[in-house]
Amino acid sequence: MVKKIGLFISADHLLDEPSKLRTFLDQISRVFPQAHQMQLISIVDREQVASLKNIKWEHLTLLESPKRLKGRKAAKEAVKFLNHRPLDLITILRSQNKDSWSFWVGSFAETMVYFSQYPILIWPYLNYQIAKNFRCLYALDPHGCDVTKLKQFIELGRKNRWDIVALVVLEPWFFNPDVDQKSKKQRGELQKNISEFERLLKTKVAGELIIKKSLSGISQTILETADELNAQLIVVHHEVRGLKRFLVGSVTSQLLQGARRPILIL
Repeated sequence: MVKKIGLFISADHLLDEPSKLRTFLDQISRVFPQAHQMQLISIVDREQVASLKNIKWEHLTLLESPKRLKGRKAAKEAVKFLNHRPLDLITILRSQNKDSWSFWVGSFAETMVYFSQYPILIWPYLNYQIAKNFRCLYALDPHGCDVTKLKQFIELGRKNRWDIVALVVLEPWFFNPDVDQKSKKQRGELQKNISEFERLLKTKVAGELIIKKSLSGISQTILETADELNAQLIVVHHEVRGLKRFLVGSVTSQLLQGARRPILIL
């Protein structure tokens, strides 16, 4: 259950668009209606502290730095602070500078994902609106998704009343009848995992499971399916933490690059 959320925002958002922050917080509350505590955190330099002195927000923490931090350095300072807070989730509001989006994804967001001990919600932009009864697309990895974590997600979705559609994206070889014995064995294991996913979804939340062939890459197939279903939230599992950099070409990295909707990384 998500009750305590740490929301990391840039000083630029506080300075330039403070009036829109309330709408942003309302949208987060729509995704997690049981959240009762939200703490805003921002890293600022000394010059920005002076500019922000008149902004009064409840539960706003300014982490002062001698110089302006960007990218991975800012992410490490933020996650070091947040990992010592009693939270259930960290939310990151993406950079408002469109020209820096690719850089931001490749440094700040990915560093936060890998070093955070909490789930991360990446919010695409400040005024992104989410429907009251929105659809959630849960991208399952049939190769390594922990059933225990799947049950935890289903419980999270049930308590927050999400409309859940699960997606399994498989490589083209899976659908080829003419494969060797090793591949047939692997296909049998994947089919067993998929059947268990489907059983849990139907019995716990009446969720739907979609299976798709990956023709344009796994991450692109996930994004295309989200568009087709008008899903307003994408959920993925990220198993490896503590790495100093993203593995180039990882599905999570590519989703962060391509998505223009919220992504929850568990």
